[in-house]
Amino acid sequence: MDLLGKKIREAKRKYKKAIVFQGAIFYFLLIGLIMALFSVWFIYFKDKQTTIQYVEKNNHLSRGKVFSLVFSNTMLKETVDAGLIIEPEIKVKKRWRNKNELEVELLERTRPDMTYKVNLKGAKTAWFIPIKNKQFSFNSPQSPEIKNVEPQDGANEVDYNAKIIFDFDRPVHPDFFLEVMIDPLTGFDYSFNSERTQLEVIPQEPMPKATKYELSLKMTHKGQKEFAKELYRGGFVTKIPPQIVYAYRSDGTPTKTEEKMERITPVIKEGRYVHIDLSSQSLTTFQDGVEKATYKVSTGKRGMDTPIGTHKVLLKAKRPWSNKYKLFMPWFIGFTNQSHGIHELPEWPGGIKEGANHLGIPVSHGCVRLGVGPAKEVYDFVDIGTPIVISR
Repeated sequence: MDLLGKKIREAKRKYKKAIVFQGAIFYFLLIGLIMALFSVWFIYFKDKQTTIQYVEKNNHLSRGKVFSLVFSNTMLKETVDAGLIIEPEIKVKKRWRNKNELEVELLERTRPDMTYKVNLKGAKTAWFIPIKNKQFSFNSPQSPEIKNVEPQDGANEVDYNAKIIFDFDRPVHPDFFLEVMIDPLTGFDYSFNSERTQLEVIPQEPMPKATKYELSLKMTHKGQKEFAKELYRGGFVTKIPPQIVYAYRSDGTPTKTEEKMERITPVIKEGRYVHIDLSSQSLTTFQDGVEKATYKVSTGKRGMDTPIGTHKVLLKAKRPWSNKYKLFMPWFIGFTNQSHGIHELPEWPGGIKEGANHLGIPVSHGCVRLGVGPAKEVYDFVDIGTPIVISR
């Protein structure tokens, strides 16, 4: 009996150990299963929440543009490659920088004035977990509009050397080609500013005087032949060159004029003043820096030179008599204490004018002679104290 009891007790002990061992195994299996399920749930949840960042790699808007899609989780590359669609369709090159970043490069020029959509559909993570479809976008070069044009449409008196300037509301992308049409055809050079927001059209030589120009600006696209847009159409007229007047007839028309080849730069910007240029034998009146009129004169001959410098009107007399030369000097404007003055052609007592054919030639005794008509205009233009500038 003792032996049987002993065997029974031994069997119970082994059974208890087996139960404990099996329980431990079950417990560990259960823990392992829970951890496995949690891991699967965690991976699923994490991959399901995959984020995508759209990153511009350069500032190109057309061919050569590079952007990346950066994923927060490792992706199944073939699903991303297959699911990436750009609308409108355009050729691209795809390359994976790493397990999380796909880089895309445009191999064609984009269409102008377009918004391109970057769609990603059906992509999966490396654990085959599908992610939400995403859409990003980028803009192609936008065609510019004209903000301002100089000279303005309809402008008159445009300088012969004036630049034609087009100001745009945005930089002109290199994909666009600008065609400037000028009629009559004249040689011009073209240049953009550094920001490509302003186009200068510069005459290679002075434009013809008193000429009407028709001007247009057309824009095309290097990659889209069907794209064409007229940005501007207008015109301007170049100015009539200033005339140098010799004298006037009784009806007020000039007896003779000549084209003024060079302008006198005003040295006094405020008020009225008279500028006499000995080299061109001309007298120009200015008011507030603006040229009013130019006349042909005859200044002092060699040895009796008209004094160079800045003077001012000291006296005015309508028809003074010269005791020295025995003649009248109509519309006399004295500007030195040595009796130098501006006046009309000298007049002998019999009414004969002296030196009408000498205007433009320095033959006077130091005064500045003007033709009939211009002398009175200058006389009426000045006041006592008005500056008189004489230069060579």
